[in-house]
Amino acid sequence: MYVEWPPHGPEPDPESRLFDDIRILATINKGIAHISDRRIRDNLAQAVQAAAKGVSLPKGVQLGDGLFRGMST
Repeated sequence: MYVEWPPHGPEPDPESRLFDDIRILATINKGIAHISDRRIRDNLAQAVQAAAKGVSLPKGVQLGDGLFRGMST
């Protein structure tokens, strides 16, 4: 399957893209929990946490700790 990037068509609004990014980080975070090598798992978990902390959120919006629930770092 070929995926065209960047996709053509109307640009999604920035808020929509922000929530997509957060959803993707949460999905990656869930997948990390299935990696058996603890060192790899910990490194990836730290990278996801750093990425989440770097997200520019709208004023008054915060990420909850639930994004990282179940991760052992």
